[in-house]
Amino acid sequence: RPFLTHRRRRRLFGSVSEFSVPGTSVMSVSATDADDPKTENAYLSYSIIGQESIPASAVTKTMFGINNQTGAIYTRDVGLDREVVKSFRLKLQIADMGGMGLTSEGVAIIHVSDINNHAPQFSPASYSMIAVENRKDYEIGRVNVTDRDDHGTRNWEAKYFITNDPDGLFAISTDPATNQGVLTVVKPLDFEAQDEYTLILMVENVSPLSNKAPNLPVSTATVAVTVVNENEAPHFREDPIKIVVPESVDPGTLLTNNIAFDPDNSDLRYEFSRDPESWLDIDRDTGDISARRAFNMRSPHVKNNIYIAVVKVTDADGMSSTASVVITLKETNDFPPQLLPLSGSVCKGAGRKRSGLVVTA
Repeated sequence: RPFLTHRRRRRLFGSVSEFSVPGTSVMSVSATDADDPKTENAYLSYSIIGQESIPASAVTKTMFGINNQTGAIYTRDVGLDREVVKSFRLKLQIADMGGMGLTSEGVAIIHVSDINNHAPQFSPASYSMIAVENRKDYEIGRVNVTDRDDHGTRNWEAKYFITNDPDGLFAISTDPATNQGVLTVVKPLDFEAQDEYTLILMVENVSPLSNKAPNLPVSTATVAVTVVNENEAPHFREDPIKIVVPESVDPGTLLTNNIAFDPDNSDLRYEFSRDPESWLDIDRDTGDISARRAFNMRSPHVKNNIYIAVVKVTDADGMSSTASVVITLKETNDFPPQLLPLSGSVCKGAGRKRSGLVVTA
C-alpha cells in the first residue's frame, strides 16, 4: 500500500497567490510504496478526489488539478480571489498499480495569499478639525480609510501625504493598529495671521499596487482645520527699553512711548512694578513714560550712570508681561564752584615777590 512521504503529518500545506493564471504551480506531494519498484505494484498514481472551499461553498468549480505521475498540484481555472475564499481543502488519493491497486488518502490545505489589488479609499472623504494657536506637536484628529486587502500586511497598510502644506505646519502618520491617518500640528499656528486651513490628503499602500487592481484615481480627502484663538500675553516692542536722558530732565518730559502691543488687540493697562526712586510716571492707558522729577546721579540706585526700573503691561484677560527700563543718565553741570577757604589773611606791606593768599575752588 502506498503512503504519503509526509504521512506523519495529518495535513500538507501550500499557498497560491490570488488571481493566479491556470497552470500556476502550487505545491507537490510525494508517496512511497514498499513493493518492488520494478513491478506495477509500486507504480503510483495521484488524484484529487475532493475539494472544499473555506468559507464553505464560496467556490464550487474545480480550481486545482494534480499531475497523476509527479504529484504536482497546479491551478486549473481562473477566479482565485482571497476576498471571496481564504483557502481550499483538497482530499488526495494515491493508488499503486497505476491507479488500479491499493490506495491511501491525504489532505492538502491550500491558502490563497493576498496581492495588493485594492487601493485604500478614504471613508469619509471630508473632515473638520480644530487646532489651538501657539501649540505644536499634538494630534488634532484622524482620518479613516478602507482596504479589502489582508489586514495587517503591507498590502493593507496605508501611507498618507499632505499635498498642500508648503510651510510644513502639519504632519500625518499611520496608526499601525487601526490604519488611520493621525494628523498633527508640528509648528505653532497664529490665529491672527490665518484662522483656517484646507488640507488635501492622499493615501496609498506601503506595497505597490498590483496590475490586477481596478484602474481608479488615487483617493483624496479634504480636511478643514479651524484655528482657535488663544489669548496671548501682550508683547513689548523691545526688552530692555533703553532711554538716554540728562539727570536734570524737567518733570513731565516724555521719555518714550508706544512700548507694547497685544496680538489679540485687547485693551492694555500699564504700571511700574519697580521704580525705587519714584522718578517715573506712566500713563495707565497708553504706556507713555515720562519723568516725574529730576534724576540724581548720586542715588544709590544708579550704578555706572544707569538706573533700572521694571514696567508691567496687562491685557483685559489678566495676561501680563514685564520689561526692564534701562535709563542711562547724562551728568549735567548743576553745582557751581565754591572758593576754599572762604577767608584768609596776608601780611601788610609784603612785597610783590612774596607769596600772597592762595584760594581753591
